[in-house]
Amino acid sequence: MLNPFPTMWLALLAFLILRVAVGGTLVFLGIRHLNQHAALMVGLRSFIHTFPAGTATLLALIELGVGSLLILGYHTQYACLVGMALTVLFIIFRGGFTTDLLPPRIYYLLLLGALISIFINGAGAFAFDLPL
Repeated sequence: MLNPFPTMWLALLAFLILRVAVGGTLVFLGIRHLNQHAALMVGLRSFIHTFPAGTATLLALIELGVGSLLILGYHTQYACLVGMALTVLFIIFRGGFTTDLLPPRIYYLLLLGALISIFINGAGAFAFDLPL
């Protein structure tokens, strides 16, 4: 059956919206984790007691970096690869952390799906990366 609203010409705009939404949530999480890195470190050490001291700050910087690259559309697929690796780790290990600063597993599962979609389809409109 044909789509009632032929929107193929809007596909690049859809990827822009998805890219900015995912990047915005990662930037929000990164800023939140930077502001509360001591509390996040306590939560991370509740699962693995030997986490190095700068782990929470490194996590926040990775989230900020990936989110910023996605918002700008610069090296989008590389940013998606880093984001996918991070989300897979949190899907696997999220249950062990006893902190409310990390979103639940379902957030990371949805984030993984969005990152895979952006990785496959490209950055979309208004990006430094060229459209596919």
